[in-house]
Amino acid sequence: MTFTTTIEKLVIGGNGLGHLPDGKVVLVPYVLPGEEVDVRPISKKKNYVEARVVKILQPSADRVNPPCPYFPQCGGCDFQHVRFEKQADLKNRILLEQIDRSGLKQGSKSFLLPPLPSPTAFHYRQRIRLHVGKDGELGFHRNQSHEVKPISACLLASPQLNDVLHYLINKSPFAKVAALTTSVELLLSPAEDLVVILMHMSRRPRPAERKVLEELASGDSNIKHVVVKATGSGMSDVFPGNKTPDEPPLLYFSHAAPGGDSLRMTIEPGGFCQVNAEQSEKLVALVIEWAEIDSGDKVLDLFCGMGNFSLPLARQARSVIGMDLQR
Repeated sequence: MTFTTTIEKLVIGGNGLGHLPDGKVVLVPYVLPGEEVDVRPISKKKNYVEARVVKILQPSADRVNPPCPYFPQCGGCDFQHVRFEKQADLKNRILLEQIDRSGLKQGSKSFLLPPLPSPTAFHYRQRIRLHVGKDGELGFHRNQSHEVKPISACLLASPQLNDVLHYLINKSPFAKVAALTTSVELLLSPAEDLVVILMHMSRRPRPAERKVLEELASGDSNIKHVVVKATGSGMSDVFPGNKTPDEPPLLYFSHAAPGGDSLRMTIEPGGFCQVNAEQSEKLVALVIEWAEIDSGDKVLDLFCGMGNFSLPLARQARSVIGMDLQR
């Protein structure tokens, strides 16, 4: 049985909220505010009903044809059916509603500035994590599922990551070690324009498998290293690709600094970095502006990570102490 509803707003998680004829709240994915849709209930909860779209009767002016051929089967994106310029506004509305629901005063909204959208909609991600399917295919988990949707490229990933993904799927010996591998992270080292492959395996590779990984690491000039982390092992195995064996498997980032020069930061594979470099630099610039640091100030940066804020702030302050869980 299907019902017609009008989507009133989007809620946290990106689902649209409407009401069924009996007054019950219905949550529907991949819709937009103001749209009139036919839906089919698929699950009844205590306070709401989950449904799927059967037909869009009145589409929103902000609806677009999803540019990704894997949407929505791939669970990585929620808003590819939304005009890019509108996405940040919709997310901001969800945030404002959460502030209201949290019990904060209405006036708190005045402290929120409009969102600063990314200058680019696609190919900005510096890292992606792919899962391995039962037949060795690489892809992302389907929405609310552990089933893997195979992909050949990702519109959000940088061109360098997509080049290495193409190599893994089509030209590398990855299939020989796929059964041991649970997931694969492709990590861009932007200052070098090279990619580190971080492979999560169920155990450490044996001699024959190590030869396969050495072949995989050296088979594409875009690869800096292949790093293997095995479940239950505190050790990592490193296979050099486009670097000498004594070169550490680090990721190097270059960050614009006041005065026109740049700062170099490093992290180990698996460490945290912002996925969008341009947005990260905007964020750092805002923090420096708002903090109003001068040459006499001392700064404490808790959970500093690779120093994304600490190092730029050190150019302004008397001293900066960065602290994190590991150091």
